[in-house]
Amino acid sequence: MAKHIKTCVAGILLMVSSSVYAKGSFEDYGYIGLGYSYVDADIGGITSVDNSLLGLVGGYRFHENFAVEARGYGNISNDSILGVDLQIDHSFSLFGKAVLPVWKYLDIYGLLGFGQIKASVTGQGYNTSDSDSDFQYGIGAAFNKGNPLELQLEWVKWYDNDGLDVNGVNLNLVWNL
Repeated sequence: MAKHIKTCVAGILLMVSSSVYAKGSFEDYGYIGLGYSYVDADIGGITSVDNSLLGLVGGYRFHENFAVEARGYGNISNDSILGVDLQIDHSFSLFGKAVLPVWKYLDIYGLLGFGQIKASVTGQGYNTSDSDSDFQYGIGAAFNKGNPLELQLEWVKWYDNDGLDVNGVNLNLVWNL
């Protein structure tokens, strides 16, 4: 995992240090939005379960290349294996965001932060849940047509510890305030 974090940090620093396209004068702004996450949880390399989560995204872009962001997601669908429901109940995250403005309609970004997930197992005599925190990181792209509405597509590593590897592909619709 340390190798992945180092690679992500190096990529973020490279992106920020070599801005390809300057958008002109920058004004800081906040943003809010809705997010959908398709989450794949690999359990010890033995099996994999898929969940869908819906959430809220809020942040503040204080520099052309940097923002801070908070997110919260809750489960809307879970997966079952042999009559046992396995679900990611919720996730809360706080990210630093390094942004590379590539074109006036496209930003590429990296996320690095910390978050907590809660997972549960129910059915066939099981009823247990657990929460844990871990470093989270990811990459994404933001598309807009020069208006305040922005579409973001991203991959995020939510959790990687104790034989549980959780990745999400997120689609966010964000309104720049």
